[in-house]
Amino acid sequence: MATGSSDHHRTNTGVGAWVIAALSAVALMFVACGIGFGEEPKETELLKEITIEEPVIAGQAVTILLDYAQQYPVRVEVKCDLLSVNDLPTNTPLATRTVSPLALRRTPEPTLPNIPRVRPTPKRKVLEILGTTLQPNEEGGPTGTATPELGTIERRFLAPEPGDYVVWCYTPVDQNNAIFQELTILPP
Repeated sequence: MATGSSDHHRTNTGVGAWVIAALSAVALMFVACGIGFGEEPKETELLKEITIEEPVIAGQAVTILLDYAQQYPVRVEVKCDLLSVNDLPTNTPLATRTVSPLALRRTPEPTLPNIPRVRPTPKRKVLEILGTTLQPNEEGGPTGTATPELGTIERRFLAPEPGDYVVWCYTPVDQNNAIFQELTILPP
């Protein structure tokens, strides 16, 4: 009996070692392919850094600086939005009036439903801070071969009500090409 248990134990050890080796190989593959499990990247090939002058007080002017490196031989549209970290309040539709029993005896008139207006903005968007187009880099080309034209865009806006926000800068053509900076707006 002891021999059978020992053989069974060796089989499990072999399977365990195989699983560990397989997981190690997969983890190494992710690292080699540039896939990480840490925090979000601080910059992209185009958008480099967002700088915000602090402290930010509600109702006062805020200045943001967006550093970029334009290496493409085409125009590139860039946008920055102020997003709320918390859910924005949803307006409740107005109540419809109550119909009296006498009115039900007459031919009813159709009542149009009160449908809230659809907002064309992302759910958490509070404000569009920046919308501009970077001019083409005349000597631009593929990533890594072109010398990028470095630049900084400065924008000012009024800080909304106190709370936690994110400044999100991106290219609308490829929203994966995005960077963000957390921002806390203090009460006046």
